Amino acid sequence: MSNYKPTLIEKETIILFNEEENEAEIYTYNRKLIAKLKSHPTVARMKRKDNTGAYTFTVPKQRMSIVIRNPISEEHRKKLSEHGKRQVGKGVIYPKKEKKN
Repeated sequence: MSNYKPTLIEKETIILFNEEENEAEIYTYNRKLIAKLKSHPTVARMKRKDNTGAYTFTVPKQRMSIVIRNPISEEHRKKLSEHGKRQVGKGVIYPKKEKKN
């Protein structure tokens, strides 16, 4: 089964924790999440990587949070866009984040 390639619907992210233990387990195929977890090796410990590309990490529950943001209105999005355009016009330059290898 080494040639098995999961479909996009099978490439899940599962965050599992319970009320007793202090650590959460994160199973994921998501490249951005994997990169973020790898960038914090003192917090997120990689347990395994399987042959399909999924990673499993453990993370202390107190170091995690789940944020759900309210959608912004079209009016507010336009205001933010105009503000950004004015900042660029003033010469304000936001530095690009460097990619970590």
